[in-house]
Amino acid sequence: MKTRGKAGRLPLIQFFAVAGCLAVVGAQENEEEKAGDQFEAMGWTAIGEVEAMSSDVERDTGSQAPVRVATLENPEITQPNHLVAGMIRHEEVAGAGYVEMWTIYEGGGRYFSRTLGDFGPMAKLSGSSDWRPLMLPFRGLADQSPERLEINVVLPGGGKVEFRDFRLYESASTEDPRWWSSKSGIMGGMIVCAAVLILLGLGWALSTTGRARGLALGILVLVGVGGLISLVASPVAAVMGQAGWVWLTLLNVGLVAIIAAGVGFPLIRRTYLKHELRRIAAADRNP
Repeated sequence: MKTRGKAGRLPLIQFFAVAGCLAVVGAQENEEEKAGDQFEAMGWTAIGEVEAMSSDVERDTGSQAPVRVATLENPEITQPNHLVAGMIRHEEVAGAGYVEMWTIYEGGGRYFSRTLGDFGPMAKLSGSSDWRPLMLPFRGLADQSPERLEINVVLPGGGKVEFRDFRLYESASTEDPRWWSSKSGIMGGMIVCAAVLILLGLGWALSTTGRARGLALGILVLVGVGGLISLVASPVAAVMGQAGWVWLTLLNVGLVAIIAAGVGFPLIRRTYLKHELRRIAAADRNP
């Protein structure tokens, strides 16, 4: 009966490990909500709201002529790169419509960005869609600042488009300074947690056979060392200014791994010890 009681401890450990994995997801999602502006988290600096992009654009018949939705005179962009981003909703857009941003420099230089992609925030406008993110980035000229931005909608087949919450950003670099995104952190954290559970189960399965003691205990040591490395990396990421979900992933995964290894190691070692004592007792009974 005692053996069965202690054998039940592993599912209990796994239960708490699963709870820890779920905590990884919950903590990261909460941190993402706290982070607020995702572009600022990526290193972009908000210049201000694009208030003009709050009206609707509706056309019963299609046309290649652009419909102006915003003109930003002297937008005060001082960095080489800029983008406009917000939320868009469209209804019954026939064909492939798009939103475009013209960046105009002193002297007449004109450059455009258009949402002509197949998916993501730069996807073209087609059919109907509930509110979704849209962005218009532009990698600009290092030695010049634009004097005007013009933002248009083109609906070759007609339709209705609505805008909200659009902001203008600038950045010296288009590279994302985060080690990974929130979604990648959640996915990676869950994969690591699942791997910890699998390794813990493998170590327990080996211990119940009384064989491969070195391998089973080595697995638990590996899990514990990995958790320790993750815990050490967490404050390093925080000091380096990484997003909250980056160091939270490292912290939560590290805690799950260390707790699982710390509880599982002595349990599995005792299981091997019992097997060894049984073998000694059997040898004494049968000299």
